[in-house]
Amino acid sequence: MTDSLRLTAEEDTGLRGQITGPVFLRGDRGLEAEVECFNTNAGLPDPEMVVGAADEQDVCAAVRFAADHRLPVRVQSTGHGPGPCPGDGMIISTGRLNAVQVDPDSRLATVGAGCQWRSVVTAGAPFGLAPITGSSVTVGVVGHTLGGGIGPLIRSHGYSSDWARAFRVVTADGGVVTADADSHPDLFWALRGGKGGFGVVTEMTLELPYLPALYAGRLVFAGDADIEAALRAWAGWLPSAPPDVSTSVALVPAADGQQLHMRFAVPGSAADGQRRTAALRAALPAAAVGTLGELPLTEVHSIHDDPVDPLPLRSFCTELTGLPDDLVTALLARVGPGSAAPFAEVEIRHLGGAAAQHVADAGAVGGRGGALMLRLVLDDPAAAPVAVAIAADVFADAAPVRFAQTNVNFSGSMSKRPAFESAWSPQMRARLAQVRKTYDPTGLFPFGPAD
Repeated sequence: MTDSLRLTAEEDTGLRGQITGPVFLRGDRGLEAEVECFNTNAGLPDPEMVVGAADEQDVCAAVRFAADHRLPVRVQSTGHGPGPCPGDGMIISTGRLNAVQVDPDSRLATVGAGCQWRSVVTAGAPFGLAPITGSSVTVGVVGHTLGGGIGPLIRSHGYSSDWARAFRVVTADGGVVTADADSHPDLFWALRGGKGGFGVVTEMTLELPYLPALYAGRLVFAGDADIEAALRAWAGWLPSAPPDVSTSVALVPAADGQQLHMRFAVPGSAADGQRRTAALRAALPAAAVGTLGELPLTEVHSIHDDPVDPLPLRSFCTELTGLPDDLVTALLARVGPGSAAPFAEVEIRHLGGAAAQHVADAGAVGGRGGALMLRLVLDDPAAAPVAVAIAADVFADAAPVRFAQTNVNFSGSMSKRPAFESAWSPQMRARLAQVRKTYDPTGLFPFGPAD
């Protein structure tokens, strides 16, 4: 898209007559509330127009209007992800498209574009069905899955996008296509990990695996010695970890200094989980507090206990091929107990397992071959200069084991070229660019660096 046009009330009248949901022009009362994001780090968007879509036809009408008026279109559901704060164009808010339907016989869930993971978790649980959700159940299902989707069951069940079976998409001409393995397979491939720039997804079909039992929870370690011992024990256990056991660790501030949270998620009964994690648990300090046991599917959010209220979050993230002992030492020195590092969380997630397996028609997930995800999370904008410097040092320490790509949901704002280019291999980026050109030839849906 080129220069967008300044809208007038007269030009806007025609769209309001076609839209069931609310339509806001810049300055209208209610616009700010419509575009509030969970991640407040980038500030409040200031687009020329916001359409609060109430149904798919609203999206179609909005896209056609935007194309006629040369308004770039961006889509927002929960606003968890990082990104630029648009000062032009149109935002289509999809939060009202939040219907969920589960067919227990086919194990398929039909999910609206504004649905959050907690709604799918709740809908599937009575049937013993569990979506491959993110760690936070307040994240939008579609946005999370479009980037691949890493959650607490990443090693046993892979990426969220591995379970996507179809998408309904409003394309740049305002028409609707269904993308699945048989229809528009190029678009179906791109939507499973390629994130954005293809159109507006209004609905997605997900397969829900049968998961009658889940052994999960977390252990918490306090005190410098126990934190170090637990982290080293976990790092030493990783190479022999069973492929269906998903774990992660996080260094977090505490009233008396720092804690290490170790999270577990293992499909199966308590006896199954205890057996699969026995070697690790035997190597851990005995002073841990917390609970491991069979966890109801509706409580999957408690594994990570992510915040649910808006925060000014900034993440520094990279994938790793391993966690050698010298990197553990460096991490403890830079961000561990006594370091005074300003991060709200320093997290390492174990990937691999089903996430690294070659699956037929795997989609456009970037970073699939990484063994671990290292993420430093800041929630205090005033500490950004210090955090940037520490993160750079941490990544320099990790240079020998840094993986070539970092999954797009964690790599940062796609308006920044380094983040964009780190999210996929050059070959995958080229293929994604071709799909975007096919379905959005004029660049109505901006995605990636502007330069």
